[in-house]
Amino acid sequence: MALLQRDLFNSPYAGVFGTTNDVLTLIPPGIPKDDMEAISGALGTTVEPVTIGGSRVVGTLVAMNNQGLLVSNIVTSREIEK
Repeated sequence: MALLQRDLFNSPYAGVFGTTNDVLTLIPPGIPKDDMEAISGALGTTVEPVTIGGSRVVGTLVAMNNQGLLVSNIVTSREIEK
């Protein structure tokens, strides 16, 4: 099992900013490319930068598993299309 330490947006709370399942990891835009690649490599997933309602606290606004996603009602239609 890989252990990856990163300081996302100067915060120790990584789970606030991202969520993952076995295939996909959602993180907010603004994370450096090398960090995105490290996250992808450690988790073995595709990393996709997204916002939910324009917010970067994706981990608090999305619940997901391998069957689907549950998102906050503040998500915009533009974000859903992505």
